[in-house]
Amino acid sequence: MKKMILSLPLICFAFGCQAHTMTAKTPKVDETIDTTYPQNSCGADELKYLIGKPRTVLHTMKFRSEMRILEYDSIMDMMYSPTRLNIYINKKGFISQINCG
Repeated sequence: MKKMILSLPLICFAFGCQAHTMTAKTPKVDETIDTTYPQNSCGADELKYLIGKPRTVLHTMKFRSEMRILEYDSIMDMMYSPTRLNIYINKKGFISQINCG
């Protein structure tokens, strides 16, 4: 009887030390939302001809989407907007790069 009483805590301890795994159930999704945009969603490809031109040509143009002009030493936020047009200006005042973002 004494052996049984002493072995009971050991048995309980052994069962208590077993690893318990809990699996989270993933909710079932009925439909998929497409969040991808076409590579040229802001129209940058149509404006590549502006690369190498002075920034002053931008003052005479109208743009179909949101845009920002980024000077060579300017600070820009890291908010990505696939429909926004980014126009980069180099130190000499010429357009050096055009892309979406």
